[in-house]
Amino acid sequence: MRVSALVLGPNLKEPQVLLVRHRRKGANYWALPGGRLHHGETFQECALRELKEETGLEGATGPFLFFSEALSPNRSKHIIHVCIVCKVKGGKMQLGDEPVLAGVAYVSLDEIMRLNIYPPVQKQILDYSRNHYNSNQTINIQYLGNLWL
Repeated sequence: MRVSALVLGPNLKEPQVLLVRHRRKGANYWALPGGRLHHGETFQECALRELKEETGLEGATGPFLFFSEALSPNRSKHIIHVCIVCKVKGGKMQLGDEPVLAGVAYVSLDEIMRLNIYPPVQKQILDYSRNHYNSNQTINIQYLGNLWL
């Protein structure tokens, strides 16, 4: 189970997405801040803990945005991914100390379409930022299906 925090900011007129760069087994990719759900932890607690651990930022949770799964072709791995919208409430942006982490940055919405992001949720990020971010509309959580790459 992986829980991610979607953070838009810091410029609200032209939102940017907070991403963390990972370097694992020779591969480089970007991801929303997030990680494994600990036993006894809520989705919201996990999103805020991972946000703090990976970026140094403190936040508050908003609505659930989507969930998906990644099922390997041989079915040896199965990851459930939950994404929660979060807003930064404090802290100082700094990269966490996990060996897999290689960078943290706010990235423009135009640029995310050119990046290797796992899972591939650029479309959902753009849709939320353009249609829901500054509104009081209810978000219908989306099931995105199997996103194994």
